Amino acid sequence: MTDSERDSTPFLMLLGIPSFGLTFAVTILTAFLPTELTELTSPLFIGLIIGAEGFFGLFAPIVFGFLSDRARTVRGRFEYMTPATAAIAVSLVLMGVFENLWIIVPMVALFYVGYFAYLAPYWAIYPDLVSDESASRSRSIEGILRVVGAFIALLAGGFLITLWEPLPFVISAGLVVAVTLTLLVMVLKRADRPIHQHVETFGESMRYLRSFLANNKDIRNLAIANSFWNATLQSIQAFVVIFFTEGLHRSTHFVSGVIFPVAAIGILIMAPISGKIGERFGHVKSLSIAAAIFGFGSLIAGITQQSWVILVIPVVAAAATFTMILPYATLMKLIGSDRHGAASGLFGLSRGIGSFLGPLLTGVAVISTRGIFKSTNGYAAFWWVAGLLTIVSLFFVIRIQEPQKS
Repeated sequence: MTDSERDSTPFLMLLGIPSFGLTFAVTILTAFLPTELTELTSPLFIGLIIGAEGFFGLFAPIVFGFLSDRARTVRGRFEYMTPATAAIAVSLVLMGVFENLWIIVPMVALFYVGYFAYLAPYWAIYPDLVSDESASRSRSIEGILRVVGAFIALLAGGFLITLWEPLPFVISAGLVVAVTLTLLVMVLKRADRPIHQHVETFGESMRYLRSFLANNKDIRNLAIANSFWNATLQSIQAFVVIFFTEGLHRSTHFVSGVIFPVAAIGILIMAPISGKIGERFGHVKSLSIAAAIFGFGSLIAGITQQSWVILVIPVVAAAATFTMILPYATLMKLIGSDRHGAASGLFGLSRGIGSFLGPLLTGVAVISTRGIFKSTNGYAAFWWVAGLLTIVSLFFVIRIQEPQKS
């Protein structure tokens, strides 16, 4: 495969297809499984279950990232994706069909093991196959597909679940299998390119990562900020549907038919151009402004639930889009390392910390503030958690030195 073929838009879109499928699946899990869990357990335990992504994200991305670095070719990284795909598909179907905590909890665990076993080597494939000149564009395309996957899942999930409760989970399973097969057929046959990685023991890799974080304050601050952003995003995904259905007593049709389409206005406008804005004005500056809008906009939604607040939603969604798309592209500009698996593992670790703490803190906040937010049974607290976490992230992102443009 020539450099021009590897950097072409069709190839980069093909390479990003798994992000669409994975994001669709994880969005269905985090946004619509909680509605099923409200009849089975408390908000705190819901936060713990949805926060499982973060728990496994604390170690699984690093383990699988380092393991994938031991492969000799890009094809070797793909070998992790086949069993991971099976684990994801089986767990989604079972957690959707059986409304039983004794089945749902282990299936959620199986899902995230498969998810990270897939995700870490998949992330590492990007710098293996894409030139440095097209790194930002490739991550922008991948980010757009990720945002589209989340949007379609949120838009369709409420309608699918009314047709048959397991349906969104079954469709998610089939989609993950389909996008993986597509990638295997179209890319793997051309993926014999060797990867130039330094093979080392796990202990050596851990020492390298600790040293790497200790000696690079920009990457350390980005990782911390990314943890806060993912705490916010995971909290919103886990509790936004419950907020409207249990807190405001609206139907899932209302959420999927009104709220999510309004949010989509901001997402669909900003997703295609966020990468270009980052390149034009700087990744750090763009992320700083977006985080400020995201944080204070969330606080407005927490202060009042008047109907005019719906006008704030697309603005907040547009700002949130930056925190979904730009962080990994910024990391790859800062990393300056050939240990792509380790870099991917670091990014996954920062996501994991936030994804674990966000829903857990939100569950505690909902229970603790039911006397304050009586009209929403405490669920309005999730906006406050989201807003404050995002505002705190500003103290870290503004300390990052703007990386050089590609």
